[in-house]
Amino acid sequence: MITVATFILAFLQISTMQLACERQVYKIRLAYYRAVLHQDIGWFDLNASGELTSRLNDDVDKIHDGIGDKLTILVQWVTTFFAGFVIGFIRGWELTLVLIAITPFMVMGAAVFSKVAASFTSQEQKLYAGAGAIAEEVLSSVRTVVAFGGEYKEVDRYKVKLADASKLGAKKGASVGTSLALVFFFIFFSYALAFWFGGYLISIERIFAGDMLAVFFAVLIGAFSLGQAGPNAEGLIVAAGAAGEVFDTIDREPPFDSDSDEGLKPDDFKPSITLKTYDHFKEEEWDKDIPDVSLMRVMKANAPEWWLIGLGLIGSLFLGAMNPLFAVFFGEIIEVFARPASEVLDGLHLWAGLFLALGFAAAAGTFLKSFCFTVAGENLTARLREWSFRAILRQEIGWFDNERNSSGILATRLAQDASRVQGATGSRLGTLIETFVGMVASIIIAFVYSWMLTLVLIGFVPVFIISGILEVKALTGHAGDNKKALEQAGKIAVDTIENMRTVASLGVEIKFYTAYNIEIKGPYKKNLVNSFVYGLTYGFSQSVIYLGFILTFGFGAYQVTRPPGHIAHESFSDLLTVLMAVIFGAVGAGQASSFAPNYTKAKQSANRIFALLDREPVVDGYSEDGLKPV
Repeated sequence: MITVATFILAFLQISTMQLACERQVYKIRLAYYRAVLHQDIGWFDLNASGELTSRLNDDVDKIHDGIGDKLTILVQWVTTFFAGFVIGFIRGWELTLVLIAITPFMVMGAAVFSKVAASFTSQEQKLYAGAGAIAEEVLSSVRTVVAFGGEYKEVDRYKVKLADASKLGAKKGASVGTSLALVFFFIFFSYALAFWFGGYLISIERIFAGDMLAVFFAVLIGAFSLGQAGPNAEGLIVAAGAAGEVFDTIDREPPFDSDSDEGLKPDDFKPSITLKTYDHFKEEEWDKDIPDVSLMRVMKANAPEWWLIGLGLIGSLFLGAMNPLFAVFFGEIIEVFARPASEVLDGLHLWAGLFLALGFAAAAGTFLKSFCFTVAGENLTARLREWSFRAILRQEIGWFDNERNSSGILATRLAQDASRVQGATGSRLGTLIETFVGMVASIIIAFVYSWMLTLVLIGFVPVFIISGILEVKALTGHAGDNKKALEQAGKIAVDTIENMRTVASLGVEIKFYTAYNIEIKGPYKKNLVNSFVYGLTYGFSQSVIYLGFILTFGFGAYQVTRPPGHIAHESFSDLLTVLMAVIFGAVGAGQASSFAPNYTKAKQSANRIFALLDREPVVDGYSEDGLKPV
């Protein structure tokens, strides 16, 4: 019953919210583009075209991320948090009160994390938007820049903005790492306190062991839910920050409205200018002749930060070991609870202390992973942007005549590809190591405690993995098609905004608006269909875990009721250890499955960047060879 209800509710939760999200984002894109087209010319003197197109692409994407599935999953986690504490009060109010005393510290850490992340993200957006504006300004006037030999000067100007963004990224990594470390420490501290105080209540017979465990799990799940809500809340906050500038533009009423039919009109005016599209060059595929870059070459680009990546990997090892150790400690504590009431408290001192030690280890690992990988990633992004910008300005002028190398497309790729390459280096490598260590350690522990139940559960693990893969594919299946379509729409927007005076003087805003609408309507319709597919796969992934519980407790009941000495006999504490270990292992496998799409995007971006870096121009603008005046 719970399995079926979970599937239906999860399907409705995701599919309906995604439908609403896609419709809103579609309308926002059109409304923002239309608002920009109808601003007075003086407004464009105060707003760089690069910043405007960055908001149309990057900021609207952030709104999409924040108001879709992340919003509804945020509501889900917050509801679980409150439900957990309500159940805790019903089953054991004294223990729940003690745990509530710790909760504000966790909430405070999560709040600081969200605020810090949103603040630094907003500042980063402004700095990168400034860098993007410089790039677009230079690329749109590349013939003039090259004619006056200004390549080096423009690269230096671009580097200043990137350096400021990198410094801000280091501060962001330190602040976010510290706040997340505090959250993890207080979570494990709450475990230690819950077991110790729960043992005390059992020893004085104020609560039964079963009620104590019910309170623990209810509050534990509630606390975990609060932690899970953090990233989704961050997405919502970032979306709100991005929406501010977007809606300010949409709501702005220009002093001169080009849409207005008011004013004097000539009686017999006949237009003699017609617009035609003429392709001077045959379009070439961007990915044609692009080399397949090895991971080692990408890592080599990040080599100056090797020590940061090393520390980040150590932090990932720490975090990978946390969940398996939690399963072992939890099983041992359950065995202590099975003792006579008078012996429970003495047996808990060691394990409560070990949980506290886990809290310190988790905090250290979290800080190292967050800070080190953030700094290494920001430096890599800045380095690749600088290299790419330098390589672009090195190309011969004829290269820019290819419409695939227009200033708008180059500026967009300059921003997107460099940041995506992070998905193939330190942070993702750390996630893989964390996942691998957790998964392998969990399976080993499960076999040690009950090889028979582990074999039964391992047969069910592929179902968890398949559900994770299906969920990821539902999100990324048409990502490539959408990217190409939106890229073409972005080119229309960039070309329009860069030449706004010409567009306004000819009064052809509506033509470009119609063309832009046509380009984004295809991905929009596909995303509406994908909303239902995503809802189905999410419902499956959320409900399948209850089938695992049915299998575990069904077979586990058989094992517990076997007499001691029987090959199938296991204690209840051993069964719980196996259950916790295998669940954590399956969760790790699900995380690993989500690695593939990010890595694929990172690899594609790396291929494009290094193909650009390796290209030898017909005429090298940086070469000092040749005749020189004496």
